[in-house]
Amino acid sequence: MRRSPLLCLIATVSFSAAVAQAQAGEVIEVLPPKDDGEGESTPAEEEGQDADSSSEWDYQESYDVQAGGSGSLQLGLRLGFGLPGGEAIDGSKLSDSLIGQLPIWLDVGFKLSPHFVLGGYAQLGFLLFKSANARGGCPDDVDCSGTDLRFGAQLQYTFAPAAPTRVWLGAGAGYEILRTSFDGDSFSYHGWEFFNGQVGVDFATGPAAAVGPFFAFTSARFDRYSSDFGGQTDSGKITSGSRAFHNWVFLGIRGTTDL
Repeated sequence: MRRSPLLCLIATVSFSAAVAQAQAGEVIEVLPPKDDGEGESTPAEEEGQDADSSSEWDYQESYDVQAGGSGSLQLGLRLGFGLPGGEAIDGSKLSDSLIGQLPIWLDVGFKLSPHFVLGGYAQLGFLLFKSANARGGCPDDVDCSGTDLRFGAQLQYTFAPAAPTRVWLGAGAGYEILRTSFDGDSFSYHGWEFFNGQVGVDFATGPAAAVGPFFAFTSARFDRYSSDFGGQTDSGKITSGSRAFHNWVFLGIRGTTDL
């Protein structure tokens, strides 16, 4: 019975001390600390990452499809300048009378695959004649004009066709008709274009369109002629001893679109 007042006193003092600590701002944690999750992604983060990767995949798939795969049609237009080389016939250089030509070059191709395009080309070039001061140039009192018509088949290969920047190579062969006119009188050369080589770089302007520079080189030989002088026409074969090789070097810009 003597201990009861002492125990009550101890309990009272302990309780008062606890209350004082609480009022002073000291908090005793009774629950285990929460895991801050450092290094682990939350559901929201994982959902965002999935959305980003899904969006990127969807864009790439859409790009590949719209860029045109097997079975699609490709159209192209080229503009630039052509430099002459070689001889029209033996002893007659193209560069003696011509500065060059301004070509309008059309391409039509069928995509065998995203890399290969098989098709044809047709080009009409407007000849630029040298002045009368040059050897073989157009006399001052004569109206000189002319065209160079080229057409044939070609095959092109594109590296990384779905990339925004891609390099392509091409090769073809066909036929060429060079026609000149002097005050109404005309003369034409005809012959096979045995080979043309092409290289270029395309910069994508959309999923199915591109534009970029190109370089092309041709090798051909005329084997026939035709003429119309003063109403008198003539045509025939160029003798084998007079046949000679000539070439054109083209530099310009090409634009393409896939249908």
